[in-house]
Amino acid sequence: GVQTCALPIYGHLYAFQGRTLDQAIKAHETGIEAMYTYAGGLCSGSKDGKVKLWSSDLECTAEFDVAGLGSTLSSRIRSVCLSADCSRVLVGTHGSEILELSANDGSDANAGPLVRGHCKGELWGLAVHPTKPQFCTVGDDKTLRVFDIATRKLIRFKEMDSMARACAYSPDGKQIAVGLGGRAGHGAGKKDGAFLILNEADLNTMHEGRDSQQYVSEIKYTPDGGTLAVGTHDNNIYFYDVGNNFTKRAVFSKHNSYITHLDFTKDSQHMQSNCGAYELLFADVTTGSQIPAASALKNADRKSVV
Repeated sequence: GVQTCALPIYGHLYAFQGRTLDQAIKAHETGIEAMYTYAGGLCSGSKDGKVKLWSSDLECTAEFDVAGLGSTLSSRIRSVCLSADCSRVLVGTHGSEILELSANDGSDANAGPLVRGHCKGELWGLAVHPTKPQFCTVGDDKTLRVFDIATRKLIRFKEMDSMARACAYSPDGKQIAVGLGGRAGHGAGKKDGAFLILNEADLNTMHEGRDSQQYVSEIKYTPDGGTLAVGTHDNNIYFYDVGNNFTKRAVFSKHNSYITHLDFTKDSQHMQSNCGAYELLFADVTTGSQIPAASALKNADRKSVV
């Protein structure tokens, strides 16, 4: 008998007259994921970051390489649109970016994306700068991003080698602490339980530490900036001495489930924390010892930390 083998064909454009195939051309080397039609022809975008303009009879009139611009986290094209005067092309990428390109030479009209955002899985961590109108976020796409509150635009971002679940500014705003790890349907990551201390001004790494093998779910500085508390999925909260190169000072280990929230008294001496078992516990920040009676802190001023 005769055997046939069907192979997938990617990157082709097909033109039909009614229901009859009139023309087929190899337009891109990889799959075409975006098309936009206009009076003069067609604009297409592919997985390999290429954008092409076509005449009405499918002659390629221009080709632009978004990946070659070097300003995108992921150049895979997911959307294209041509301006009414055919002078500009808007390009949406898999990296959650929107760029505006010249339709004449493919140059970037704005020296970078118009819009940038997280682009994979979920966003978890968020912290507001103590004095500047800015906030930072982390999530499953392994990036830390700093945004301007007024304009809602990305100011700077840092690629990391792990997803993250928590972030926090130091009280003076000079540091950003990031708790690494997560799940999102995957197994344990190589950096689960680690934390980074970044210089707020340029996002360079100042310190990296790790005392847990379970991912970090909460991270905060005390109001005086002297202690960093890191809560993880191993049910523990680790206290680090900020002024002593983040040396581990104590561990609070009385919770029966993963840590969900924590905050401090205004004097930075005591902490209250929650976990997945719905416990509310209290601890001494200096020693890590539990304070069994909640009444012992009933008159303590609480410092709300974002």
